[in-house]
Amino acid sequence: MYSLNGKTLDNGLHWLGGHVEAQLLLRDYEMPTHRVAEGSPFDAKPEELSELADWFTFGQQAMDDFDDCRIWPHHFDLGWLLQIEGPEKSIGGGMSPGDHFYDQPYFYINPYGVDRPAELPPLNTGARWANDWFGAILTAEKVVAAENPQVAAKSFFADTVSLMKAWY
Repeated sequence: MYSLNGKTLDNGLHWLGGHVEAQLLLRDYEMPTHRVAEGSPFDAKPEELSELADWFTFGQQAMDDFDDCRIWPHHFDLGWLLQIEGPEKSIGGGMSPGDHFYDQPYFYINPYGVDRPAELPPLNTGARWANDWFGAILTAEKVVAAENPQVAAKSFFADTVSLMKAWY
């Protein structure tokens, strides 16, 4: 294990490069400006990292019915992709630790390759349709308020994917 606290991104890449048999390159995704990307050391608080780890663990457990979950590097969310009809039609879903849309963790599902219906059906489990993009969300606030948070999250994925599959 290598602690990044107090280390720079270059320090971390150098360490990782000594442990894998591949050339490491930083991706060129459009990312928000951050002091770590400019050479400052990581300075995360252990309690915040623990909470973040708990959400990723919870998310992984909620998505255990989906194959090939991965961390998407351009959003730092845990997600999956279901191909419906070739590469043009799919349903993506996952768990975001929070972003510029929502300041809390949230679960999401997006259909790709289908037009947004004029009228969207109601969603189960406290979920709602996102305002800024075409997809469904279930916020952490709703998950932790549920009688059984794990069941609420798993039901969100199962119910919403079934609903979206009917659009194809």
